[in-house]
Amino acid sequence: MKTRHTTKPLSTRLRRGATVALPLALALLGATATLGARDAAAATVTSNPAETVQITSAKSDPLPLYAAPGDAQPVTTTHVAGLPWDVLESQKQFFRVKLDGKNYWVDGMSVHLSRAVKAKCEKSAGGAINAADLGASTNRCQ
Repeated sequence: MKTRHTTKPLSTRLRRGATVALPLALALLGATATLGARDAAAATVTSNPAETVQITSAKSDPLPLYAAPGDAQPVTTTHVAGLPWDVLESQKQFFRVKLDGKNYWVDGMSVHLSRAVKAKCEKSAGGAINAADLGASTNRCQ
């Protein structure tokens, strides 16, 4: 007995291809958007007054400190003590910190950051905060 091979209609094949290709394309676009958002956030660390950025840990000890962002050679090193350090500014994925009264730059690839964001809220129309309002969680509007 011969088996007859039939091809599926074009609409079915396109639909099946779309179920694979569309989520893949969206995932890639999302990854690109996330990377762009991360770079933008790193470039403007201190532009949002409601956000506090701190260096909470380092990947190496001693940690190299630079005179300017993007320098090839560190001017000195420091032992990682007294963390967290407040980030004063960010450029080229380097973070400016003040240690012992002097400004230094830390390579962003050498440290871990913590971003504490405080909710900025507007008054709700009825005056009462409900679960659907932005900022209604533990960091709710005061």
